[in-house]
Amino acid sequence: MPAVTVSRSNDQLIAVKELSAELAAKADHEAEVLDRIDHPGVVRLVGLEHTSDGGRVLQTLFVSSDTWASRPLGEPGERVEAIAALAGVIADLHDMGMAHCQLNASHVLHGERDRPVLCGFSAAGDASDENRRADLEALAHLACGESRSSRGAVGERLVAIAGELRAGEIGARDVALRLDQTLNARTARSVAAQLVRSKRKTRLRELRPARLFGQRRNMSKPDTETRNLPKRDLPKRNLPKRNLPKRNLLVGGVGVMGFLFATVLVLGNGVDAGDGIGGVGDVCHPSNASQTDVSLASNTQAVS
Repeated sequence: MPAVTVSRSNDQLIAVKELSAELAAKADHEAEVLDRIDHPGVVRLVGLEHTSDGGRVLQTLFVSSDTWASRPLGEPGERVEAIAALAGVIADLHDMGMAHCQLNASHVLHGERDRPVLCGFSAAGDASDENRRADLEALAHLACGESRSSRGAVGERLVAIAGELRAGEIGARDVALRLDQTLNARTARSVAAQLVRSKRKTRLRELRPARLFGQRRNMSKPDTETRNLPKRDLPKRNLPKRNLPKRNLLVGGVGVMGFLFATVLVLGNGVDAGDGIGGVGDVCHPSNASQTDVSLASNTQAVS
């Protein structure tokens, strides 16, 4: 395979492919084909130079150093998008009366945003039935060559379309349309799922604080409509009744008063009892006893 180098000319990157004299005819044919094609999915010809030894130097605008062979397509979703774009390019070529006739992973470049760009038109020919079938067979191989083991609806869709291509039931344009419909349906489902998730998150952000902390928020912060009103004009709020602290205070006050009343009663009874004891004590006191003896003696003498 001819070596390809990259150079700069007129502030543009150019892919330079040098071919020997044995491949000069193919280089001339490829340059002629590229000169007739102006398509974003095909490399653009810059020029063709002749070397002193009879060789050729084919110059095209540089697209990328990665091909589908050096950097294969990944998941089935990426493959569907790439195959749909490539099928569109093949269909446009067939409509222009041309066929690539050498379609493989080495001749498909990763363009901008991974859009496929065709190169390697040295074997290109007219869009005969045979050449069309060759392009469609190669397209079917690229579509499901690495997706036979893929699971899921997208991989099965690619395998089914590849089978229809090999059977000659559909063309490249049909492949592009069907895969575009698959991409649109997948994108619509993805967008719908994202909207559902975003709405769910928004609803949770709006309702969860109101449900969990709404009562506390209403008790601690006034509404914006009544924030600047005088206190006498503020509406009455349905605040929970706090009877438990008042009841505790009432019970405690009654207990304290009862205790004080009982203490007064006990102290009063103690004074009265003290008087009684003091009277008995007075009788038993020696001075009082002498007085009692004198009064008894005078009474005895009076009786006698």
